[in-house]
Amino acid sequence: MSKLAHSMSSQYLSIAQDLARGKRSEIHFLNGLIVKRGEAPGIATLTNRVLWVLVKLMEGSGHRAAV
Repeated sequence: MSKLAHSMSSQYLSIAQDLARGKRSEIHFLNGLIVKRGEAPGIATLTNRVLWVLVKLMEGSGHRAAV
């Protein structure tokens, strides 16, 4: 297991890759969907909401993430 973890240390999530390229990510379809589905029954999805908002802000600012 540690060999696998070590070999993947230079890998980045697709969202990080998208931000580094200045492209829109799939955050809306991942964390955004969880937030939306949680709203109807009144389930708080605070971590997902924060991640969703932060990535959307980075996308809108034209910020390129360093990977």
